[in-house]
Amino acid sequence: MNKKAKLKILIAEDDKDLLALYDKALPDLVFDKRLVINGEKALEAYKTWHPDILVLDIIMPVMTGYSALKEIREVLKNGNTTIVISTSIDDMDEVSKCERLGIQGYIVKPFDYKKIAYEILKFFKKNDPERADVSRTRLEALKKKAKV
Repeated sequence: MNKKAKLKILIAEDDKDLLALYDKALPDLVFDKRLVINGEKALEAYKTWHPDILVLDIIMPVMTGYSALKEIREVLKNGNTTIVISTSIDDMDEVSKCERLGIQGYIVKPFDYKKIAYEILKFFKKNDPERADVSRTRLEALKKKAKV
């Protein structure tokens, strides 16, 4: 894998305002993004695009994020992709269910969009520390450039 390549991130979120927030918060120079509105679309994109990171809302129409997570980990047997659950459900039973399926992180909404890229990279670092560090350095450089 090319360390210089952008991280492929798939976001599954049924709230269009939150999708726009993710799009704004995750810079194009660091992330190659795909945004979808339900778990079924997430699964389709996942199978064809093979993202490095998948961010799943739990409660979505058509197919829940939990069902998509279960399909990826148990049916497709993929344990390599960093999967982060992003939900307004602040329930330890839900967290435990998702952790048993091998998520790397859990974000409770509402989140600070200015910090979300760093949060996601922190979870990605568990799977690929080197690429996470390269991406974080890019993020820092963009932040500095924006302040100038």
